[in-house]
Amino acid sequence: QLFRTIDIILICVYLLTLVFFSGILLWHRKLLNPPRPMDDREMYLARDALESLKPFRFLFADYKCNFYWFDVVDMLRRLTFTCGLPFITRTSNRALFASLFALLLLLSYEHGSP
Repeated sequence: QLFRTIDIILICVYLLTLVFFSGILLWHRKLLNPPRPMDDREMYLARDALESLKPFRFLFADYKCNFYWFDVVDMLRRLTFTCGLPFITRTSNRALFASLFALLLLLSYEHGSP
């Protein structure tokens, strides 16, 4: 019981990190996703030239400009697999949920190509 309580507290702390990162990305969304008349290379260059975004570049540098928010989704995926699955008590349900969730994420990655 103590382990479960500590686990819930730490998950909540990690979720607060996700909320914080989401807020940063939402606040700077107009700078992260420049206007559309540019091609992809120009959009990357415009985004990377901004010094105000430099401290947060680790959140969006690996993704296309219109997927600047995707690192938060990936962090939520990791949180679900590492912290959410132990709360499912039946092993068969845990395996089914993990398989379906992984398939859903695989399809979304393939379709979106972030």
